[in-house]
Amino acid sequence: MYFLGHTVKLLSMADVTDNVPLMSLLTYTILATVMVAAGDILSLIRFLSFTRWFIFGLCFLSLIILKVKALRSGQDDSNVFTVPMALPIVMVIISFLLTLVPILTEPMWSYLYAGLFMFGGLIFYFPFVYFKLKVSCFERVTIFFQLLFRVGMPNKNV
Repeated sequence: MYFLGHTVKLLSMADVTDNVPLMSLLTYTILATVMVAAGDILSLIRFLSFTRWFIFGLCFLSLIILKVKALRSGQDDSNVFTVPMALPIVMVIISFLLTLVPILTEPMWSYLYAGLFMFGGLIFYFPFVYFKLKVSCFERVTIFFQLLFRVGMPNKNV
């Protein structure tokens, strides 16, 4: 995903000898350990289910938008998206219901925090991805962790 500009360069690096995505595995392990240590496992499952269905709904909604754009531009629909339009519409409704029902039936502060955390990502998206802002200290940190963990950019063939 780094090649597309969607993630930090360091998380896309692999071990130089074993070709294992070491940095991303370490990051996910640390985050999972912190999340489990901070609370009980049931609240973690509820939180992740909430965010997962919200993201699924956005993915299905983007499929609908792309399919409508393809139809409006006059593209040949036979090889663009082969999914019938009814399926993504039904899945958008189901996923947003699965997102909203827990909020309405059992409101908790964690749902508000999750929503703020997801929309707070836009604060970082626009300057660093959309406007391609580069911070010089990130390069030094990347080089330090490359040398510490013996990781480097994998070949595009891998």
